[in-house]
Amino acid sequence: MSWFITAIRWLIGLGLLGFGISLITREIPPTSPPADVEIGLDSLRPDLHFGRLFLGMASIIAGAIAIAPDLIRVAASPLLGLIDSIFLPGRRGGKPDLNLRLPVYYREQERYEDALAEYRKIIRFHPERPEGWIGAIELLLEPFERPAKARKLYERGRRKLRAFPDALAELETRWRQLAGERDR
Repeated sequence: MSWFITAIRWLIGLGLLGFGISLITREIPPTSPPADVEIGLDSLRPDLHFGRLFLGMASIIAGAIAIAPDLIRVAASPLLGLIDSIFLPGRRGGKPDLNLRLPVYYREQERYEDALAEYRKIIRFHPERPEGWIGAIELLLEPFERPAKARKLYERGRRKLRAFPDALAELETRWRQLAGERDR
């Protein structure tokens, strides 16, 4: 969520909280009754307005609901960090497992957009694997016919795979084959 929407939500929430508190404090007497006075409905102030009390409580509840998601997120983050460290030690929780068969299946089904999305996911989470780079480049060249984008992706892959010589050699070999096929 953008910071602007969050700021607007906080302003509205705090405004509702303040409005509700001001309505309630006008209706509740500042002092308690003497000890010998029996408290009951007949002992309430005659000018007490239950509508203002209700509106004040409703405003407080609405304001609390408006700012609650951010407060809960901040309050729960240490607990979530503890749970992640127990159940996912040493692993990034958001990194999906490597699945090389799914994009191949999508290509066989001629679902090229889905296959390209899967290859891009492999590139994002497993950049050291040349299969993601090669598959995305092949799709950009053949069904999508976007050689400029394929060239950019190849160059980016070369930069990312510098630390992995075997993967880099595989990418370069496949690029030369694809470039040779396109020239024919």
